[in-house]
Amino acid sequence: MTTGTGSVIDDRYALERELGTGGMAEVYLAHDELLDRQVAVKVLSARYAADPVFVERFRREARSAASLNHPNIVAVHDRGETNGSYYIVMEYLDGVNLKEVIGRQSPLQPDVAIDYALQILAALGAAHARDIIHLDAKPQNMLIADDGLLKVTDFGIARVGGRSDLTETGSVIGTAQYLSPEQARGDDLTSASDCYSAGIVLYELLTGRVPFDGEQPIAVAMKQINERPTPPKVYQPQLPDELNAIVMKALAKRPSERYHTAEEFAEALRAARARYGAVSTAVVGTAVGAAAETGTRVVQRPEPTGPTQMTPRRPPRTPSRQRLEPKRSRRWWIVALAVLLLAPLMAGLFLVGGDDDAITIPDVAGLSAEDAEQKLRATGLENIVTREVADVSREVADDTVEPGRVIGTSPPATQKVTADTRIIIRTRPDAAPLRWYEDAAKWAWEQVS
Repeated sequence: MTTGTGSVIDDRYALERELGTGGMAEVYLAHDELLDRQVAVKVLSARYAADPVFVERFRREARSAASLNHPNIVAVHDRGETNGSYYIVMEYLDGVNLKEVIGRQSPLQPDVAIDYALQILAALGAAHARDIIHLDAKPQNMLIADDGLLKVTDFGIARVGGRSDLTETGSVIGTAQYLSPEQARGDDLTSASDCYSAGIVLYELLTGRVPFDGEQPIAVAMKQINERPTPPKVYQPQLPDELNAIVMKALAKRPSERYHTAEEFAEALRAARARYGAVSTAVVGTAVGAAAETGTRVVQRPEPTGPTQMTPRRPPRTPSRQRLEPKRSRRWWIVALAVLLLAPLMAGLFLVGGDDDAITIPDVAGLSAEDAEQKLRATGLENIVTREVADVSREVADDTVEPGRVIGTSPPATQKVTADTRIIIRTRPDAAPLRWYEDAAKWAWEQVS
């Protein structure tokens, strides 16, 4: 069957124009002449129509998506086969995909990013409830409808139930930048695999970049397996610590150490948003700028009033009583004079009395993060966190610190602090530019052995 603008499929779907081309299919805007409505028709490319593996993937996408009925999942209306080619008919969304929003609007405000993430997790959770794992959750497969609603699409490589013939051990299917480590290795997959991919999307929403990237997909896949991601707070210092920790947990290498279900992940985000006093705003506010360039219709709603809306609001100040008590306000200079006279004495007493509780921060430069933390805690320090440094040249004058080792602390060594003072251990990223070639060669050899 020849498809293209002007073609009519099964005497019903008139293809009006091409909306996009993917890895194995073309998507067209079409008119459903039977029901008089616009739809999106996904047609399997001719070069794949004779390949049983791709045909089965295409059929699986239709079956998986058609079995799901959720507001955050693109609805499938019909599917069929005509003259040796295959097609899927889906609802048409007059909007943009999330990747376009990220490209034009990132980094997004934390509350807006959380709103997007919650919609993604709602869709994935609905699929998981039907024992369907998406396995290709990336912003390109997340569409923003004209009313601001996010919808997940493209279940072409989803694993359904116990069937894993398309994702067997040893095979790697998916987009490298969003692969979970177990997916990159070809290991068993669970709902935690989708949570990892959703974590990467949230990371990208908050920072405007993916945690791992490279020119070759195999190099990116090896980074997913071996390298620890740079915390998003390194790129966005104003990011709340709790939100930073949530993202890092979602990107844990071991499935057992990350969120096991989409609902567990979503609950952590909702709790963080509530604690930081964020006002949940409609994500359409962010989509407006991107949609305007494509001529889409977006219903705009109020946007956040603050830069992040993730910081607790201070209570209103008590009105001044100066006008109510003029006689008492005249004596302000007496109070000020007393404070000036007593301040040096009070400061001296404080310093003398505080010497017994002061702790001198030890020098931990050159140690591993684990050894450094142990040494710091041995002195009585309690509040310790570890962060990788994005730009080592700003921290040390030379390049003698080995990858993965501690550069220093903040506050720095020799400074006196109290036991509850927050100490940040700064480490150099454990990155070896040529390491992935060795890993890639090893991985490739294992695949053909």
